[in-house]
Amino acid sequence: MVKYYKLYMVLMIGILLINIKDINSLEDPFFEDDTYIVVGDKVNVREEPKISSKIIIQLKITDLVKLIRRSGIKFKNGDIEGVWVYIDTRKSKDIMKGETYKGWIVDYYLAKGNQFEEVKEFYDCVLEGYVGDYHIYYEFKKDGSYKHKYYNPLINKNEQYIGKLYKYRNVLVTKDFGVQRFYLKYKNLFCTDTDICVQVR
Repeated sequence: MVKYYKLYMVLMIGILLINIKDINSLEDPFFEDDTYIVVGDKVNVREEPKISSKIIIQLKITDLVKLIRRSGIKFKNGDIEGVWVYIDTRKSKDIMKGETYKGWIVDYYLAKGNQFEEVKEFYDCVLEGYVGDYHIYYEFKKDGSYKHKYYNPLINKNEQYIGKLYKYRNVLVTKDFGVQRFYLKYKNLFCTDTDICVQVR
């Protein structure tokens, strides 16, 4: 009896370790636990979890939001299917009071980092422009790799970072100096989250 008990305990510990490994494999490689990226454009945020409710604000593709809670209320319209979720848009409503817009959207329009897959085929292109006084320069290759050239003020020198693209629907992300966000528009425009775009074919 003791022999079978020991065997049972070894099996249980093994199953537990496998489950822990599976949980760790689901860890988000790009975003914090409650942070989601918007994978649709002009997504309506509503006062209540229903399509007839008043629109509070619209979200842009690649915006980052905080998930507060899920309603359990299902939504389906054609190919769009999901559950209503309550989010913090992180967009300022009242700067003096530190308030942000909060409301309801369908989770079909949100994604976590572990839903993104490594890009194997892409375009040869260069994304270059300025956001304020910050110069943006990315070289992308057909195999989904990229080179990010940037100025490092700490050593007063230009440097570069080489990495890979990851994609979910029309949204792409990279991970260097935080998560960099991009999107494909109209099938022939590739843009940064700050709307610096290049035509691709």
